Amino acid sequence: MELAVLAVRAADSLLATALRYARALQIAGTGRFTTRSGHDTCFRAPADIVAVTERHPRIAAITMISRDEQALLRHEADGSGRASWALAAERLRPDTEQEAMAFLQLHHALRRALPRHRGDLDDIAALARPLMPRSVRRRAPVRGVPR
Repeated sequence: MELAVLAVRAADSLLATALRYARALQIAGTGRFTTRSGHDTCFRAPADIVAVTERHPRIAAITMISRDEQALLRHEADGSGRASWALAAERLRPDTEQEAMAFLQLHHALRRALPRHRGDLDDIAALARPLMPRSVRRRAPVRGVPR
């Protein structure tokens, strides 16, 4: 058996969840905005699963996939912790300037589309801010500073 894991940063995951909510509203007129605590519970699960499967005798390999569908690591499960390391490394990887600009563009679009959730969206952008290049960081909201 093999395991494939999507490795994404928390802010990217939260913003993608908000985008799916906005699309659901647009298409069906209804949806559910995922709370930060609900998201965080689900976001922690892959790290726990990877840690267990690295040592599980029935797991032959673990493939770590990035948000843009690139294979980051294919690792034969041997208990070495390489898959856990790869997941953590991707979650802490700094943005490229292009990634940061795309994030902020989506953030701004969602702020317009979801005015009731602007505070949540700004918290998401503030979470992403430390991983952005300095050249882009100044454009990202800072927690507690109104826009």
